[in-house]
This record gives sequence, structure tokens and C-alpha cells, in this order.
Amino acid sequence: MLEESARAWPGTYETLRTLGKNFEVKDETMATLNCTLAAISLGLQAVKNLYPSEQARRIEQLVFSELNDRWATEELKQYDEAYHRESVSELDPLGAVVGRLLHRWLGENIRNFEAEIKARKPALSTR
Repeated sequence: MLEESARAWPGTYETLRTLGKNFEVKDETMATLNCTLAAISLGLQAVKNLYPSEQARRIEQLVFSELNDRWATEELKQYDEAYHRESVSELDPLGAVVGRLLHRWLGENIRNFEAEIKARKPALSTR
């Protein structure tokens, strides 16, 4: 997954940069790792929906042991917490994962990017 993310990153980054001039990633190497971890975390959400809880826990532990990295494991847990926090409040759990990923990519620059997005006026619906 990491290799695939690294291959796709240049195109992904160029596409995301079209969103605004303030979309500046702090560390592109870490960006691909963060993207991979976000994808793994969403895959683990699917596992939790498809398998009995005990089996899902074992699969999650297997993923953690395969990562063999405390930082990456903690990051996965943070994505999981963001997902569950939003799902409990009946908001958008997928959006929570994407929001965390954006924050990991942009760091404190996320505030500049948010300001740029808010400055744009949304197109009026013709319906």
C-alpha cells in the first residue's frame, strides 16, 4: 500500500493543489505514509463491520504487529478515534478521517487553507 501511495502521490498532490494556493504539504514523504495509514484505518473499519468483534480485534492486532512501528500504530488508533467520535455523534465519520489526514498533511498551515476555502463563495444551485 505504501508503494502504491508513493507512486500515486505526485498526481494526487497536483490535484489537491488545484484546490488553493495554500495547499502546501509539510513533508511529502510523510504525506504518503499518512495517506496509507488513513486507508488502512478505513479498511479496519470495514473489518469491524464484516467480522464478529473478537475476530475483528485479532485482525486489527495482526495489522498492528505487521506494522511493527509504535508511531504508525498510534496514528491508526487516532484515525480510529476520529472515525468513532463522528459516528457516535451521527456526523460524517469518513469526513473525520479525511479531516485528520488533511491536518497531518498541512499541519498548522491548515488554517490558511481553511481561510482560502471560506473566502470562496459557493455556486448557487439552479434547482
